[in-house]
Amino acid sequence: GIEPAAFEALEKEFQEVLSELAGDQSLERFRREYEKLHMALKASHENEKRLLRRCKELNGDIVGNAAKVQTALKLTQEDSHTIALLKNEVDKTYKMLELSKDREERNKLKIENLHAEIRHLQSLIDQGQHLSSGQSNTVQELMLQKEDLMRNNEPVSYTHLTLPTIYSVQISVVAVSLKKK
Repeated sequence: GIEPAAFEALEKEFQEVLSELAGDQSLERFRREYEKLHMALKASHENEKRLLRRCKELNGDIVGNAAKVQTALKLTQEDSHTIALLKNEVDKTYKMLELSKDREERNKLKIENLHAEIRHLQSLIDQGQHLSSGQSNTVQELMLQKEDLMRNNEPVSYTHLTLPTIYSVQISVVAVSLKKK
């Protein structure tokens, strides 16, 4: 592009040439062509200045948008990392939930088995009422143990089962008393 000072010098030179040509009629046609060329030069110069301003604006926009794109990329990477971490946490939670369900199911089965054993022992105790008087003390002891076990059985917890050991002792006592029979 033409610098403003150089353009002013051209404008001044143009005015001088026009004033010299104004007096000579034979150069009138040349003067008109010269004016047309000068007008085209001025229009071209104005367009160039406008385009340069627009280029600077667009360049500024590009730089600003590039910064925004970089920020968006960084946030996207951070979001991807966060999503991966959260997905891992969800997977761990599902696994823990499945393990907990399995444990709960096993504990329910143990409790059902223990209740069945209690019913079995109750029937043995009921049958033991027909025993002789020497064995009746053992049966009464067993009934007291059963009542004690029933009272202790009420707060059964799914996570801490101590009943199997109590019932195995009770089963042993019943087995011994039945052998004496």
